[in-house]
Amino acid sequence: MYDEEYNGPGAKPESVGLIIDTFIKSGISYSKLYYTLKDKIECTTFEKYEGYSKVLTDEMCYLIKTWYKNERRLRDIFPNDVINNMTTYSTSKDPINKYIKENGTPL
Repeated sequence: MYDEEYNGPGAKPESVGLIIDTFIKSGISYSKLYYTLKDKIECTTFEKYEGYSKVLTDEMCYLIKTWYKNERRLRDIFPNDVINNMTTYSTSKDPINKYIKENGTPL
């Protein structure tokens, strides 16, 4: 989406959340996006373009924060500071992933 081939040298996303908002507005659920994006982050072995992994992890942070803001179930499970203090995403620090592993219950 932000490949220099299409957008010129140094192309960057207009804003974090652009990709997530596009899918949410088209009717894709937060959980479907979460599992799809998590898989993409875990399986990416090379940068398709410079900054590709950063775009994915930034979008995941945005997704988790937006999902938390819009779904009471997540707010009942996780304390506010756990989500709002998330500045970077990694699967090892992902509170949703930890919850699923500990409880065996998908969200």
